[in-house]
Order: sequence, then C-alpha cells, then structure tokens
Amino acid sequence: MSEPGQPDAGVDPRELFESHLGEIERIVGWIARRACLVGDDAEEFRSWVHVKLMENDFRVLRSHSGRSTLGTYLAVVVQNLARDFKSKRWGRWRPSAAAERRGVTAVQLETLLYRDGFSLSEATEMLRRHHGVRMSAGEIGALAAELPQRSRPATEGGEAVETAPAADRADEAALRAEARARLAEARRALSDALAELDSEDRLILRMHYERGLTIAAIAAALGLVQRRLYTRREASLRSLRAGLEKRGLEPALTLEALRWSDREGRGLDFRDSGPSNPNERGSDEE
Repeated sequence: MSEPGQPDAGVDPRELFESHLGEIERIVGWIARRACLVGDDAEEFRSWVHVKLMENDFRVLRSHSGRSTLGTYLAVVVQNLARDFKSKRWGRWRPSAAAERRGVTAVQLETLLYRDGFSLSEATEMLRRHHGVRMSAGEIGALAAELPQRSRPATEGGEAVETAPAADRADEAALRAEARARLAEARRALSDALAELDSEDRLILRMHYERGLTIAAIAAALGLVQRRLYTRREASLRSLRAGLEKRGLEPALTLEALRWSDREGRGLDFRDSGPSNPNERGSDEE
C-alpha cells in the first residue's frame, strides 16, 4: 500500500492525468462558469489548469492521499487554481454581500459589470449565452440597480502576487475546510431542490438513495406499482438536477459529496440516469 500523499504503486501520474482528462474538463468547466470565466478567459484558465496539473512531474496528482475521491480532490485543487487565476488577472475580487444575498445570478452580474468592466448590455448577453439566465433585459437591469456601485479591483504594483502552489494548499487541513464548506452548501442546495418536488417523490428518492432501499421494497412499503416507479424516479432526478444547477452546483459532484448512490454503489450520472425498464435491473426485482 502506498504511503499517504504518494501515488498508488505502479500508477504513472501521466496516465492518471490522461485517464481522468474528461473528469478534469468537466470540473474546470463547472468552476469556470461559477467564476464567471467565459470566452478567451475560460480557455486561458483551462490551459493554465492543465499546466499547473502537469508541473513538477504531475505533483498535484501525486499528492493525492486517497482519503477522498480523486474527483473531490481535483475539485478542491481547481477551485484553488481559480482563485489564483483571478487574483493574478484582477486582484483580490470578492462579491459584495448584497450580491450574495440576491443569489448566483446577481453575483455573476456584479462580476461582469465591476470586475470585468462589461457594459450592462454586454453583461446581459453574456448571462444569457454562457450562464443560462432567462431573465429579461429589464429584469437584469433592475437587478443591476440593486447592486452597490464598485470600482474595478487593482493588483499590487500592476500584478498580483504569486500565490502558493495549489497542491500545497490542498493538504489535509485545507481539504477538511473545503469539504465542510462544500458539504454544507450541498446539503442546503439539496434540501431546497428536494423541497420543490412532490412530497411523495421526495420520499421515494430519499428511501432509494439515502437509505439504500430497492425500488421493489419502496413500492411494497408505499403501496405503489413497482414498474411505474422507475419512470417516476427518473423524472424526479431530472427535476432535482435542474434544481441543483439553478443554485449554481454541479449535480453529480454535489450528490457524490453527499454519498448519494444507487443500490449497486454507482454515483449518479445525470447523462444517463439508468434504464427505466425494471427487467434491466434484476437486483431491484428481488
């Protein structure tokens, strides 16, 4: 067994990077959207993350201790890298308390207006095109009027100070702090998203994914037709995904952090929630 902080024996870090490239791209895209990085900024951030992950013979990957999943660890690292990237480019930018109280769209709008220097019409177009905001131009204008006036951030001496490598901050203490904050955020978002579902649908999801009950057992307990529960479950999962995305969270990462999984222990992959035909899931017929 490998020592903490060391890679698994025989695993080449370059191969590990290449085999997880799809997951890395997904995490980078999710965090870039949350950080309001679009267009050339998003592409530059993506390239910069790749460079940082490959630095010093893939030191970041070799530093993964195995106490968390690689996906969770990489999410922490990329979040740290996003802070570094923004600090180098714009200085120490933080959203205002007023924007945070008004939600994700307000934070994104404030960032585009006062950090990036876009006009209101440009920011409106970017919110719609890159962040899926469906508010009208008038509604976005009204939201902008509620935000405090801010000046663009200045960096020290024209350049932000180079921060410590992401791998150094992704040590045990940082991981615990990030994990606690992420879990608290995930729990709040999941609770709010579940509250938007029908009470019985909410109960079905909790019984299946939190308590580990099979669809057959749930149908028997609630007096429902088992075959119909598969379609109902998938519809509820789609609604749950929409609720989490509306709150600025990546559904698969959020539910992974909360240890939601199906009976076979797979994480929830919203690209393919699984077959609705119970004959394809023999274990649920037991």
